Amino acid sequence: MSGDHSSILSGVIFALSGYLNPLRTELREAAMSMGAKYSADWSSRCTHLCANFGNTPKIREAENDNATVVHGGWITACKTAKKRLTEGDFPVGGGATSSAPSAPASQTAPGKRARNAPAQRQASSSDEESEASFTGSDSDYSDGGDA
Repeated sequence: MSGDHSSILSGVIFALSGYLNPLRTELREAAMSMGAKYSADWSSRCTHLCANFGNTPKIREAENDNATVVHGGWITACKTAKKRLTEGDFPVGGGATSSAPSAPASQTAPGKRARNAPAQRQASSSDEESEASFTGSDSDYSDGGDA
């Protein structure tokens, strides 16, 4: 059994939407501890948007960028399971103001599904090659080193 879970979310560049502190900080720190990179604002470089509310302009922007949109419960569930879980099991709800993690889709009402889960976008090799330029020198992005 390996104790190193720092690469579970390797390749994930994420932004958060609709979460307030302290939950926002907890989600950010949990994802970064598993190897994800955080963007304070949405950009087309992001692979994932973790949102608490459905049908928002930020979600539409993420969908237009072919990013994966999930509920923040995906992050906490990955940390608990100590492995990367299927994003499609953590859809964003229809706008309920919940601070609790979303239940997996298999436990939610019929008809709910993750947005863009099948068309999941990963950071490309060109993203990885230039990653240092936006994680190290741009204060909008973080790999956890300055948290």
